[in-house]
Amino acid sequence: MISLRKLYSAGLLAGALLLPCTIWGQIPRGRPNTPSPFAGGVTAQGRIVPVGGVIRVAAPMSATGQAIVDTLLVKEGDTVEAGQLLAYLRGRALMQAQVDSATKDKAAATAALVQAQAGQARALAELQAQLADLEGRADVAEAAEHRAAAASRLAVEEAQSGEAAARTALDNAKHLQETALASTAAAVALAQAQLDVIPKSRTTERALATAQVAQAKADKARADTEMANQIAQLQAAADLAAIHTSQAEAALFSDTPADPSSLSPEQAQAVAARASIAAQQKLIEATTTEGAADIAAAQAHIEAADAALVAAQAQLALSEVRAPSAGEVLTIVTRPGEAVGPAGLLQLGDTRQIHIDALV
Repeated sequence: MISLRKLYSAGLLAGALLLPCTIWGQIPRGRPNTPSPFAGGVTAQGRIVPVGGVIRVAAPMSATGQAIVDTLLVKEGDTVEAGQLLAYLRGRALMQAQVDSATKDKAAATAALVQAQAGQARALAELQAQLADLEGRADVAEAAEHRAAAASRLAVEEAQSGEAAARTALDNAKHLQETALASTAAAVALAQAQLDVIPKSRTTERALATAQVAQAKADKARADTEMANQIAQLQAAADLAAIHTSQAEAALFSDTPADPSSLSPEQAQAVAARASIAAQQKLIEATTTEGAADIAAAQAHIEAADAALVAAQAQLALSEVRAPSAGEVLTIVTRPGEAVGPAGLLQLGDTRQIHIDALV
């Protein structure tokens, strides 16, 4: 049986009649002994044409100039599928190298993103652990501060109670002093009155009354001194109790004195712990912001690398010639080393169903 490709290449059928006609039919395949349906019929001059027509496969437009065939992957008579590679054009190796380089750049950018994310997660985990430790220490310091404040409140209550007791004792002493003064003054006045009524002639009685007056005055002076000393002591105790009360109240109500040196040890520890926590939180915020910027930059690098890879792959696709549809390679038009011209790279047709154009 004669190959359809050879018949098509010849482009002619021997014939004797001059009337044009078209004869439709199927070319039997795989049955060389099957007699032709046209056996014993007419002969004519014409050509065999695939029902779908002949496709002239061109080359993609080259960004570097004229498309030159580098490698042919098919030969005449080959059956190809739609999308099958037919040939490579010159410059493919460089384009493939650009694709490989872009692929590596994207992988490096992806690795940098993973590293940035892992680095930020690791840094934040460390900072959060440090913050948790600081918060634990702050809890301990604040508990100690609360205990100290409770002790201060108790001290204030005790100081106030002591001051009140001291002032009560002072008031009582003053009242007793007034009573004692009145009593001793009355005793002196009575002794003096008794002396005054005794005639001077009664020397012995006057001497005894004079002695009683002197004794009353001495008792009064001694009582005055004792009471004055006692009141002075009680006054001093009341004043000291007032000072203790003021100090206790100052310690209780001054949580953050203007002078840091006046802080209690518990207050100083609590203030330092709170300051450390605030500083740590700011550091976490700064690390989060910085890490987010690094991650955004890494993502931007990935996007740029991906765009470069897509562009390189698009360029690589321009170095490939693929079959636009399934069919048989009828004619190779351009060979390796030749530039693809208007005639294209090759001619392709679906030869499973053909028709014959002839002059009968």
